[in-house]
Amino acid sequence: FIDLTWGTPDGRLDMITEKQITYYASMIHDALYQYKGEIKLSRKEVDIILKLNLRRSKFLLSGIYYFFVRLFGGLYGKWNTKKSMTQIIVTGFSWYDNEHMMS
Repeated sequence: FIDLTWGTPDGRLDMITEKQITYYASMIHDALYQYKGEIKLSRKEVDIILKLNLRRSKFLLSGIYYFFVRLFGGLYGKWNTKKSMTQIIVTGFSWYDNEHMMS
């Protein structure tokens, strides 16, 4: 129902990837948080990448998901990079777009 499951809202199952629709967006976001000291992105930029990936996967609650990530993501620790880039563009999902082209 509106992309909700019991527990953490991971969205419905994507029939092509056989994963929840938030799976890859969350995995990328978590990896970027884990390597926050090694990358040249701010926390806000990493969170925006999550939001763009959630929207691209058509997750209906992407705005609410993003709000809570912004609200509680700061608890993860201090980021070295504070400056934001002017534009972030998600051009595609190799795990998703390529499979759709084949079917």
